[in-house]
Amino acid sequence: ASVKIKVEGNVSSEVGEEVVQVLSSLMELASSGSVVVNTLGPTFPRLATSLLRLGEQCGKMEELQALYNTSLSAWLHQSTCVLPNNIFSLAMSHSWPGCWSLATTLATSSFSTEVRQFRRVASLALLSSLLHNKVLVKDNLEEVKLVVEQLFPALTQELEKLKDMMGKVKPKYLCEMFSILQAVKDIPSDK
Repeated sequence: ASVKIKVEGNVSSEVGEEVVQVLSSLMELASSGSVVVNTLGPTFPRLATSLLRLGEQCGKMEELQALYNTSLSAWLHQSTCVLPNNIFSLAMSHSWPGCWSLATTLATSSFSTEVRQFRRVASLALLSSLLHNKVLVKDNLEEVKLVVEQLFPALTQELEKLKDMMGKVKPKYLCEMFSILQAVKDIPSDK
């Protein structure tokens, strides 16, 4: 069962600040390896997304974007971070400034050797999911093209490297790269 939340009328700035604080505390717990994430299970990402949407309605876009960028950085680089992947896939399933900021960060870090292999695969999966979201792509063509411009040089370089290490590549990694190529091919052109 899903619950839809819509705030009617104006919500005070105070409420927005409290929402951001609660979401920030949840993200910090997950970034430090807290058992809260495992205890809440699939409820955790849905709770975070509900707070994100509520915070958006309260006009706290900049704070939420900064929070999600910080959390993504922890997810990519800290071994203690236990944020589930779908925290980011849910945040990137609708158009808001943070979606494009997260996508740009993923595009530039998906092939970084500073990011652990399983996070690189997950990063590619998140980007692939974004690029396969036809409604989001159609409604935000300019933002998508900017993300692809960031992603494509690194993707091309990675594909060049693959010919020398074909037997050593993780199948899921290869699958996600080809999935992104397929999605990019399907992006409508200006012509």
